[in-house]
Amino acid sequence: MSPRSTGSKAPRAQGSKVPAADGSRRRVTLVIPALEAADVVATGDFTEWSREGVHLKRRRDGCWTAALSMSPGEHQYRLLVDGQWRNNPAAERRVANGLGGENDVIVVD
Repeated sequence: MSPRSTGSKAPRAQGSKVPAADGSRRRVTLVIPALEAADVVATGDFTEWSREGVHLKRRRDGCWTAALSMSPGEHQYRLLVDGQWRNNPAAERRVANGLGGENDVIVVD
């Protein structure tokens, strides 16, 4: 995922598991570099890890994108690319997921 980054270690965007005290949510644009794929889905703590997740759309430049509404904080996610778990090649930060792999991290301000 590659939301607009502010240069920190984790991707940063304007939007955790716990809604902000004022109930605010932020719009986060997820952009995945061009992948040879028929289907790309983002899933994570913001979708309760549902395999249905959020379906991304392919842009003309071949990148995949989706607009997400997220509360401020850190969110972990992974991609399902044609049904196979994958990491976002553009992710600036990953954390161990306890299943022998890593989750990508996005930070929403």
